[in-house]
Amino acid sequence: MQKVKFNDQVVELTDCTHWEVRNNTLYNCNTKHDEGVEGDIIEYTDNGVKYRGHVEGYTCFQFVATKEWGKIILSAVEYRQHPPVFIHNTPVEPIDMICKHDEEEPISEPESEANN
Repeated sequence: MQKVKFNDQVVELTDCTHWEVRNNTLYNCNTKHDEGVEGDIIEYTDNGVKYRGHVEGYTCFQFVATKEWGKIILSAVEYRQHPPVFIHNTPVEPIDMICKHDEEEPISEPESEANN
């Protein structure tokens, strides 16, 4: 489980993607796109309609939760054509960013050396 801190709270991020913190901003390595956290402003399109709101919690992939509009999942097509735009107001601090993607496989000794 990866953890970050923003708004004086530690938040456990979902394991469905690999995360990084870049320039105090949450970054989704799968989508290669920054994500919003609580306090940030988001602009996004859903079914051709443009919305602007304040992020609740944090965004992930196509999942958007805002105070103004509630929770929606953008279609993959909408997300690719109109990725969300964020105005980042909330700095993010990495706490524990080690996840299963970062763990290296143990290096085993070659069989010939192990038997000597």
